[in-house]
Amino acid sequence: MVEIRITIEAAVSILIEKMKIELKERQKCGLIPAGLRLEDVHLKDLQKILEASVFDTLFLLPIDLVVQNSNISYVLTEAIKSLARIFKKEEFYLINLNHIKKIIKQVSRFLENKTKNNYFKNN
Repeated sequence: MVEIRITIEAAVSILIEKMKIELKERQKCGLIPAGLRLEDVHLKDLQKILEASVFDTLFLLPIDLVVQNSNISYVLTEAIKSLARIFKKEEFYLINLNHIKKIIKQVSRFLENKTKNNYFKNN
């Protein structure tokens, strides 16, 4: 098992930055009213933004950390629970390890499928 040595606070910072970027993109597309901050977004929209941010964060990591067995699911789960205090959304406390593992599995399958062929080795 590969152990990722990152503090929960650092993971929270990464997720918040990704969430801000995702919010701006959704505001540009007109999906969320312009001028809203993350703290002001409705829970349903904030959950979608958070999930997209988790996907973005996973794709930023080295492939080995996502594909191999690691503690990334624990780190992300704890970071999301910390977001519950920051955004005052108790629903984030309900996130469980299995939900994050499902997201990681989706990303892992995608990466494994895309790296099956050896096209990337020629770059």
